[in-house]
Amino acid sequence: AHRQALEQIQMGDLERIVLQFPRAFWPASVHYFGAVDVTPAMDFYNLAVVGAPATLACLTGGSHSRRLQQQPLAQAIEEPLAALRSAFGSAVPDPIASTRSTWWTDPYARGAYSVTRPGGTQAARAALARPLGPRLHMAGEATVSDYPATVHGALLSGQRAARRLLKTLEA
Repeated sequence: AHRQALEQIQMGDLERIVLQFPRAFWPASVHYFGAVDVTPAMDFYNLAVVGAPATLACLTGGSHSRRLQQQPLAQAIEEPLAALRSAFGSAVPDPIASTRSTWWTDPYARGAYSVTRPGGTQAARAALARPLGPRLHMAGEATVSDYPATVHGALLSGQRAARRLLKTLEA
């Protein structure tokens, strides 16, 4: 059942490039904005609202994210910078620091989050969540139907697996 469920789920592609600037050039009250006039479109998250000064996280997915992950970081940041300069003007400064996720090329992650393949069902996630034995319980965002592809889905699934395991050990 677990193998059949895994055939219905694949890893999604996402690249997160984080850029710290010498100063914020975007409105401080904005938590999120998108650059839709560029191809492919990019999403930007203002990390200053959670304490990272003058920092934006750019997210982009699909084949674009895989292409960016193959590039050196100095080259990969050029596309988000071009999108920001298109939106805010040529006065956008160069970043003072940058990093990225490279989930697709990470040999342990091999992707950013789970997605249901075309023709797959949410029942596959429920099947993955079933214990493989009394002491082997599955967890991870791929095993939840309500919050797949999220950190909080992974957290909730870990709590679920821990509760099940503790219940098994008490019996």
